[in-house]
Amino acid sequence: MKEETIIKQNFTFSYLSSYLGINFLNTLQNHYGESVDLISNNEEINNWLNFMINNQVLNKEQKEILDIDKFDLKKVYYFRDSCRQFFYQTGKDYSEEFLHTLSTKIKRAPLYFLISNGTLVPIPTKSQEDGLISLLAFDILLMQENMDIHKVKKCANDECLSFFVDKKGNKKWCSMEICGNRSKVKKHYYKNIQ
Repeated sequence: MKEETIIKQNFTFSYLSSYLGINFLNTLQNHYGESVDLISNNEEINNWLNFMINNQVLNKEQKEILDIDKFDLKKVYYFRDSCRQFFYQTGKDYSEEFLHTLSTKIKRAPLYFLISNGTLVPIPTKSQEDGLISLLAFDILLMQENMDIHKVKKCANDECLSFFVDKKGNKKWCSMEICGNRSKVKKHYYKNIQ
């Protein structure tokens, strides 16, 4: 899947990752100086999961086990906030404590695996928020295994709340078309008024 700017189904992501965990972190966005939660209710979580399926980040088997109508949104938000705080850390000290916490989340809803199109697909054994959090924790642990966890960056645009995976080590913005362009326009503007 190509990582690019995606605008579909009322979701606007400046960056769509192949990692479900990164996309989950990016469900909190800044619009005109205000924080906007793209998953503020169960219907929006369902829409987000469908969006992930449509973009081949999640598959139907993974979603089918989740009973979205009974989600405890506070647990979902707490997990997202904890993960965002982890990735905000300066110095990128990826503590064993955080990775252990992710493992603990998976123990609450262990995963089994199916083979779909030649790929192992993790499926949670429990529904509701524990199942979703288990999938997300597993995905972030996969980032650790793939050595991509050290490549996660926050967008250089101070107003943007998005994270992205910088595989080449030279990316500053979640999206050149959105945040990169805004930064360059702002820089050009201030250069010309002086």
